[in-house]
Amino acid sequence: MFYIKNRKNKICIIGAIICCIIFLVVFYISDGLTGDKEFSQYTDIDWAIAIPSLIIMAISAIASLTFSAVVIAPVLWRYPAINDYVKNKKFSGIDSKTTFIIFDFDEFKRACCYLDDNNNISFSVKEYNLKTREWVVLQESGTVENHAALITVLKEDYKFDQIKYFNYKINS
Repeated sequence: MFYIKNRKNKICIIGAIICCIIFLVVFYISDGLTGDKEFSQYTDIDWAIAIPSLIIMAISAIASLTFSAVVIAPVLWRYPAINDYVKNKKFSGIDSKTTFIIFDFDEFKRACCYLDDNNNISFSVKEYNLKTREWVVLQESGTVENHAALITVLKEDYKFDQIKYFNYKINS
């Protein structure tokens, strides 16, 4: 999935924006300096302005496309696996006693939770592997006393960025 907080993605997006700005600035500056002339009417001074401007615009366009490809290519490459995940695997293998599920930001990590006999929250944490297209168990079972402790464990131990509740049925 595309994730804006990723350092590489930030650099590529900023690079693409800067290259587009350079392209537009050079385009409008060179257009203003050479005027509305046909190529056959260009003087040596006009060509001295146009050639470097075209080179700079070509370089900035290629760089912008490259930065964009670096961000977009992994998403397109993983599209079939992501499509399979969303259609078939997102809710597969969930225990029957699960009363609510907590997903991470990109929904490739999940914690299946339920209340045990002592009114504590029991949970198991799994992460989806796009290459093998299977859920990998990060922790088979764990127990915490309340929701705040569960959120703390998920964020600190399993690097959940954001918390998304699904199928929330606990009566507090």
